[in-house]
Amino acid sequence: MPYQGINDGLYLVKQPSAKGIWHYGLFDVGNVLHHPEVDGLHPIVLHQTPPHLKVDWLCNTGAWQIIAVVHDIPGAVARIRTAWQDPYYDLFENNCEHFANYVTYGKKYSSQLQAAGTIAVVLTIFVWDMRKNT
Repeated sequence: MPYQGINDGLYLVKQPSAKGIWHYGLFDVGNVLHHPEVDGLHPIVLHQTPPHLKVDWLCNTGAWQIIAVVHDIPGAVARIRTAWQDPYYDLFENNCEHFANYVTYGKKYSSQLQAAGTIAVVLTIFVWDMRKNT
């Protein structure tokens, strides 16, 4: 049963956080994950947030932007089961973007963390160069 014009399925989603970065998750419409406590009429969001992986009703989490459809549902289900084996949040290895990309694409990565690392390297080089020239 579609939810507000969105077909049943699993979606990669994001929303702005209070910290000025994107928060990522998975949006399950129609209970395609077969969660035992979900009725299929009310979507859920799976997201990695401190201190651990959570399942929340969509209506309790605010507005989300759909950025991709998860096409490999059986693979996603297997990866979610794997993620539940280590559900704890870790900024550098198991943050919300790592989790959502792992379930969606099978690979943990965080473009936001990579960008922050690049900025840190550039700033370090800049400061080092400034100190060297003074």
